[in-house]
Amino acid sequence: MNTLPKSTALVDGIYIGLMSGTSMDGVDVAVVNFFQEKIDFIHAETFEYPASIKDRLYKITSNKILHNLDDIGQLDADIGIFFGQCANRSIGKSNLNSSEVLAIGSHGQTIWHSPLGSAPYSWQIGNPSIITARTLISTVSDFRNLDMAFSGQGAPLAPAFHLAFLGESNRSRIVLNIGGIANISILDKESPTAIGYDTGPGNCLMDLWHQLHTGEQYDKGGASARAGEILPELLERFLEEDFFQKEGPKSTGRETFNLGYIKSAIKSLGNIENFSPEDIQATLLELTVVSITSNIHALKTHDIKDIYLCGGGSANIFLVEQLKKALGSCVVKSTADLGIDPDHVESCAFAWLAQQRISGRPVTLSTGGERKQLVLGALYQAP
Repeated sequence: MNTLPKSTALVDGIYIGLMSGTSMDGVDVAVVNFFQEKIDFIHAETFEYPASIKDRLYKITSNKILHNLDDIGQLDADIGIFFGQCANRSIGKSNLNSSEVLAIGSHGQTIWHSPLGSAPYSWQIGNPSIITARTLISTVSDFRNLDMAFSGQGAPLAPAFHLAFLGESNRSRIVLNIGGIANISILDKESPTAIGYDTGPGNCLMDLWHQLHTGEQYDKGGASARAGEILPELLERFLEEDFFQKEGPKSTGRETFNLGYIKSAIKSLGNIENFSPEDIQATLLELTVVSITSNIHALKTHDIKDIYLCGGGSANIFLVEQLKKALGSCVVKSTADLGIDPDHVESCAFAWLAQQRISGRPVTLSTGGERKQLVLGALYQAP
């Protein structure tokens, strides 16, 4: 086997992380300084996608019908331009010059994630070459596909970062990220590796349903869900989805959990006129709660009582209330209690992954059942 020379000296300095998740609402940007395996926040901000990008993203990800390749290519370029603009604006707000930033880690925007096909792949757009050209900063992207080529799920990738910055040597804990999709990182004090996997829908179904019936982007604080009643039959129908029968590690996305999934379950019951939008909103929130807590309760071999929340769902007051009730004796806190803003944990993770790539350091993953060490990401070098 051919091997390239490896430099594992950690390259400290300023990095930028760019993250847009399955909620597809915008780009989270984190400008951070890594020094001696510690993290110092310089600037963090979320930039909302313009309607011209958001509308095309929803169209492309709403079904598997073959789209015009030119449309996808143009959207790939437009998102790359937007990511570059967001990075430049954040650099300016940080009172930095681009020459002071060592690299950008860009997750891109997932438009399709297929970990279980005959040839697994994960497709992110947001052309990294354009990001490099617009910022004059080397950009690292395409973090998932090498893991998938080595029989991993390609997701989630953040658990390795969670272990490095949110773990503790004498206390086990879980980091629960509630983005469009929810995922857990199990930080076991007895293990040198974090185990992480998706539990199912986080905000994505709640957001889609609320957008359909109100035109608002999301159910602020869970107010609409709080006003409704859980529909047990509908919840049971939702839980028949094959994904919920699988054990971790596993990953999923909008390919499974989309508006069609909601409508199909409602239609199968045949009495849609008896359901109020608020009742369905409440049931979708309960689906998120049940799918998360069932996975946590199944961790019988781990003595874990501390759960730290991050992601947009951590701001949904009613969702957090219901999670706390369902988790019983577990103590539910925010990653802010560990020093990292819950809205920017993921963008920080991709800044860190860029640092690992620039340093030639492998990242230890457990996304496919076996632990493996891979240097993740493709480097688009600035001139």
